Amino acid sequence: MRNVLVPRAGWYIVVGAILALALGLRLFGHNWDDGWYLHPDERFIAIVVSDRINAPAVGDLSSIFDPARSPLNPRADDADGRPQSFAYGSLPLYIVAIVGWFVGHLTGVDYHAYQNVADLGRPLTALLDTATVLLAMAFALRVYGRAAAVLTGLLLAASVILIQLAHFFTTDTWITFFSVGTLFAALRLWETRGMRWAVLAGAAVGAGLATKVSVVTLVMPVLVAALAPNLHRRWRFVGRSAMPLLGAAAVAALLVFAVFEPYALWRPVPFVEDAVTQWEIVSGRFDVPFTRQFVGTTRGVYQIDNLVRWGLGPPLGLAAIGGTVAGIRRTLRRRTPGDVILVTWVLTYFALVGIADAKFLRYMAPIVPALVILAAAWLTDLAGRQAIHRWRRVLAWSLVGLVALGTVAWALAFVQIYTQTHPRIAASEWIYRNIPPGATLTAEYWDDALPIPIGGRPADTYRTLTLDLYADRDNESAFAYLTGQLAEADYIVLSSDRLSSSLPRLPWRYPVYTQYYHLLESGQLGFQLVYHGTNYPRLGPVTIVDDSADESFRVYDHPEVRIYKKVERLSADELRQRFAWALAQPWSPTRERPDNYLLDGMPPGQRVAADDLGWSARLTRNGAAATVVWLVALAVLALATLPVTLLLLRAFPDLGWGIARTVGLIAVGYIVWIGASLGVSRFTLPWIIAAVAITAFAAWSGLRAHLPALMHEVRARWPVIVASEVAFLIGFGFFLLLRSLNPDLWHTYWGGEKPMEMAYISAIGRSATFPPYDPWFAGGVMNYYYYGFYLVALLWKLTGVPPEIGFQLAAATLAGLVTAGAFSLSAALCSRVLRLERPRTIVGCGVVGTLLLVGIGNLDALGQILTTGSLRVDYWQSSRVVDYAITEFPYFSLLWADVHPHLLALPVTLLLFALLYAWLLRPPDTRGGAWPWLWSGAVALTGGSIAVINSWDLPLTVLFTGAVLATAALRGKRSPGRSVVLAVLHTVALVAIARWLFEPFFSRFVVLVGGVARTTEGTPPLQYLVHFGPFLGILAAAGGTFAARQLTTREKARDSSQSDTVAALAAVVTALGGYTVVVLLLGPVGWLSLGGIAITVFGAAVMGFGVPLVLGGGIPAARLVLPLLGVPVGALAPVRPTAAALIPALAVAAALWFRLRERPGAAMAALALAAAVGIGLGVDLVYVVDDLSGSDWARMNTVFKFYFQSWALYALAATVALAWLIRVARSDIGSAPIGLVARPHARGHQRRGVEHTVPSLVARAALAGAVVLILAGLAYPLFATRTRLAERMPGSPTAPTLDGLAWMRGSWIANAAGQPIDFSGDYDAIQWLREHADGLPVILEASIGPYRGNGSRISAATGLPDVLGWDRHQRQQRPWPEIDERLLDVRRIYASTDVGEKRTLLRRYGVRYIVVGDVERFTVIQAPFAGATQPAEPYAPPEGLAAFDQMLGTDLRLAFESGNTRIYEVLPFPSLAPLATRGTR
Repeated sequence: MRNVLVPRAGWYIVVGAILALALGLRLFGHNWDDGWYLHPDERFIAIVVSDRINAPAVGDLSSIFDPARSPLNPRADDADGRPQSFAYGSLPLYIVAIVGWFVGHLTGVDYHAYQNVADLGRPLTALLDTATVLLAMAFALRVYGRAAAVLTGLLLAASVILIQLAHFFTTDTWITFFSVGTLFAALRLWETRGMRWAVLAGAAVGAGLATKVSVVTLVMPVLVAALAPNLHRRWRFVGRSAMPLLGAAAVAALLVFAVFEPYALWRPVPFVEDAVTQWEIVSGRFDVPFTRQFVGTTRGVYQIDNLVRWGLGPPLGLAAIGGTVAGIRRTLRRRTPGDVILVTWVLTYFALVGIADAKFLRYMAPIVPALVILAAAWLTDLAGRQAIHRWRRVLAWSLVGLVALGTVAWALAFVQIYTQTHPRIAASEWIYRNIPPGATLTAEYWDDALPIPIGGRPADTYRTLTLDLYADRDNESAFAYLTGQLAEADYIVLSSDRLSSSLPRLPWRYPVYTQYYHLLESGQLGFQLVYHGTNYPRLGPVTIVDDSADESFRVYDHPEVRIYKKVERLSADELRQRFAWALAQPWSPTRERPDNYLLDGMPPGQRVAADDLGWSARLTRNGAAATVVWLVALAVLALATLPVTLLLLRAFPDLGWGIARTVGLIAVGYIVWIGASLGVSRFTLPWIIAAVAITAFAAWSGLRAHLPALMHEVRARWPVIVASEVAFLIGFGFFLLLRSLNPDLWHTYWGGEKPMEMAYISAIGRSATFPPYDPWFAGGVMNYYYYGFYLVALLWKLTGVPPEIGFQLAAATLAGLVTAGAFSLSAALCSRVLRLERPRTIVGCGVVGTLLLVGIGNLDALGQILTTGSLRVDYWQSSRVVDYAITEFPYFSLLWADVHPHLLALPVTLLLFALLYAWLLRPPDTRGGAWPWLWSGAVALTGGSIAVINSWDLPLTVLFTGAVLATAALRGKRSPGRSVVLAVLHTVALVAIARWLFEPFFSRFVVLVGGVARTTEGTPPLQYLVHFGPFLGILAAAGGTFAARQLTTREKARDSSQSDTVAALAAVVTALGGYTVVVLLLGPVGWLSLGGIAITVFGAAVMGFGVPLVLGGGIPAARLVLPLLGVPVGALAPVRPTAAALIPALAVAAALWFRLRERPGAAMAALALAAAVGIGLGVDLVYVVDDLSGSDWARMNTVFKFYFQSWALYALAATVALAWLIRVARSDIGSAPIGLVARPHARGHQRRGVEHTVPSLVARAALAGAVVLILAGLAYPLFATRTRLAERMPGSPTAPTLDGLAWMRGSWIANAAGQPIDFSGDYDAIQWLREHADGLPVILEASIGPYRGNGSRISAATGLPDVLGWDRHQRQQRPWPEIDERLLDVRRIYASTDVGEKRTLLRRYGVRYIVVGDVERFTVIQAPFAGATQPAEPYAPPEGLAAFDQMLGTDLRLAFESGNTRIYEVLPFPSLAPLATRGTR
């Protein structure tokens, strides 16, 4: 940038104009509170100046040398002999006292008097802040040029946070000035190495510390300035050159600090105690009321959010973020002095205040000048680049103008608050005019009481009743205290929203008071709003409502004041009814949320709701239209992140095209989720669209330099890319067709999890912020790994399809994502392992991998056919192969179509595998620069997503990531030990980043499982073989082929073969020894079996021969380890035969990995095999303790979740094995490229005879066996699919449809007495609620257990909060006593004939709508469920239901009726309409 922007005279005029603007904005309205000190910190400082800072008496000058009684020590002892507390430094006190003495002598005004301190302190503060602007301009001028300096001055002059703080005589502006002074002196110190600049820098640091010790990080810029210029030299030389400068700076700092804070050195204990106390307050360790406003806010994010939105305004705030990022990049690249000093200061200071629990916006003031300088430098650099196109330069200057004009406009809007009477003064005037003397007015502890005694009115004009609502009282005590105070009060006065905004942040501590503010605001306490005043920032007709800003930004100079008049005296019973919900809440007098607090802290009806589910329903009720819209949305998500996908997976044959949709969904989904979780945005359609746009802009602009090469690769690999796209469409289309043929989202017996998934996804869609509310526990938050459901809800909201259709499309999308992901990953694996180049062959490998992972089932279907002699296969039985466990596999899960976490996580897991494989494949040109950083971010985000989609996948995610990183590290030239350490550190770093990315989820997620426990029995070997048979057979066939080829090559030395035989025999002997010992200990009866002996001998033999065979005899140490491994094989064979058989398999897989670790594809396949086998081994030995522990079904979820992972891993390994087997069977012995088979014709001749024919015959036989196993696996999709499709409800439509609720029209089931339970009316009720229920009203319907009763059908279809849904699922997510209580209460509401009891319970749970349908009328339950005492007991007797009609007109109204279904609406409490609107005086 040119140094000359304007002539010298013009430059001074510009600078003078900027300074005049800055001073004018800071002095304008400086008497904003008419001298009433309505800023508490300023009030306190004024008291200290007037009371504690005095000139010593002439006859007692020695007192200044006694810290305990010095009139100059703000911490001198009080009358009781204890040091007085003072939170700040004494420098501003001394300056104001000295200046006040001189000015007072000139004007005759006593500026030492309390009422006059601010009259001097505020102008001084404004002048100091104007000087800050000048210093910042000087810094920018030296480093970035005049254009940046002018822009810096203009933006700082109009910075609202600095303007506001300059209107208060507090320390924030002062330390900001000293901070900028330090930065400028440090810059000059770096440039000149001059001693005077070291002294000035130290003096500025000392002055800052004498003002407020929180700027202690100012030493960092000085330290960097002294050391950085010489860091390339020897440390001894650095020390010699820098030590004099640092010493001078330290001496200057100490001297200035001693001058302005002498008693901190003279008597340090009070000073240190004050500093420690302040840190304890700021860190949250000392629980003071005024910091409770920050409970639940996110450290760092809260400060940035408030600074961007309010302190600087969005234009400047966003520019500051961009400038800081640009400054960090420049610092890392060029390390220029200005960038280094600014970035050092910003990062170190923000690290200090960012970790604080107290997050006052004013704490950010010291780094605002640095942020503005960086923003100005970035903007002027963008605009001044000569190499950019003209239109881009125009855009850049337009951006500069937008930021400048936006910042000035925000400043002008803000200073408008100083043109109006302060709200508290205006409210006081209104009180004196409208409230008769002697009335009782409330005030709130820790807030200012009103009225202010303006006009000399006596302070006792009104009786003040102070409400101490910060005090800890249990619910009943708080209710009694509050009702007693309200009975005395004539008016409730809220002089700000300090308490009404803070207390609801701690609902576990203040449930009654939280409800009090809600009832007061809604006019349901008998008090009517008669005054409502505030001064919002405004510019012309535009008013800026800053209610969500930090309290310190709002409540001092423009608080919101409300006054309520008592117009109705409510009885104790009426008040108790209104507080029924609050009184029933758990109470805990703690600052932080208790770990087991799983509630939202407010009735669901008060929570902000999103109402954009189904926004395109008029169009997308048609299944074809919905499908088109859905596919377009998926394409948009894929395109948004396409450059990232192509770059990261560039080594894949399809460039990762098959995984692009998953990448887009994960990236966009995270941006929306984190914003809604932190409260900076909402989960609504506009924010989703914004996230798509932001993601697309970042991906396409950030990687624009790579686009030409990537597009060239796309054109070169189009055949495989097209095949990948076809794979997605086939998977999506096929399973969508199945859903259209059987769309029912519930079934009488095989109900599945669909109601639960519909309820949860719909509830997430209705949640504007996260965590989402729990639809089956009204008032609770979702304590579930809900992130996969959230991603589905995001697609629902993006497309606007009705949920009953969106569910089907989501199920089909999972099929498409898994199919395309399997294709992409399989093609990448096989193409590298077999060195394939022809697209047709690569596509063939992808098809094979897709078929194995998605297209086949286990061997149970074939077993059924052979056993029954019928082609009718029980599709359900195949998912329950292991006793007392679930053994789902992808085809079953997609056919069954439960959109459950294990299935939701599968495409994301495939994405993780692809990214990890890309790390092994990465070409040399990606091993530096941005690629590793981009990859690490993608892996952390993907791994974190998996953890919150399906937490059961977390162990595999972490261990497999570590294994791949270790594999990559071992391929380098480092020592093995160092490589492993680096891989571990890399893995730990990725896990830490993933954990940090999803901190909002983990901070609210309570794990209810109890660790792991030892299994009492494992999986029988036959059942394991039935489930994984196709893969195990393929792998065994490949292994046998490999062994045959190895044994016939005659390349191994005779002594090596003998050693291998000895090792194998030793393994067999030790295994038999282990088996014998265990049998003798347990007793031969029941434990001694031929099967166990066979597993022992065969497993040990396979391990003994297989491991050396795979290793090629190159590792003698392996032969020593094998006998040791034989012991656990034999020891486990009698008790855990499957585990015993898997140990040799794991050993062989580990040997395979070790042999192939230099070959990425083969190593990845070996790791997949080892992981699959290791999972099976672990599941046989231990299980995760959950609510089923202690029953026969204890292992159910463990087997279910981990075997599902094993299926994908086995499929990938089997794909590579099958591809290799096909290659070997079709070629001669020397052409298998996997790296395991020797090449016997390498000497120029081909061997003949048995060496060639036997391996070839073995390979062909093995391939034939593998094909037979695949055909056996295909028996499931071929014959079980039609069985699944035949399961329909009576009212299910005969024509294909995607409407998952269509079955309800005309469907019925029979109860135990044969009475029909019809659902037609329920369907109409669902539609009515969707159209008429505003917000999140609580509904009540029968809680009769999961699956077969369909009791929660209304909440499942609407997502509205139900008092209690499926109790069985809730027991997995929250403490049982709460569930048991609600289970009884829900039935009591329906069954009781006592109207009073019904009323109390309805109010307790905040019920808005009561559903009475055939389910409630005719359901029969069995004792002891829900308090039943008899077998086949009616859930709700007719007289209990009839009692609802008795409540019509007083408590209820009939809101809806269709067929046999009624909906009663609970009438709200009478509300008093406000007589005043916002701003009324």
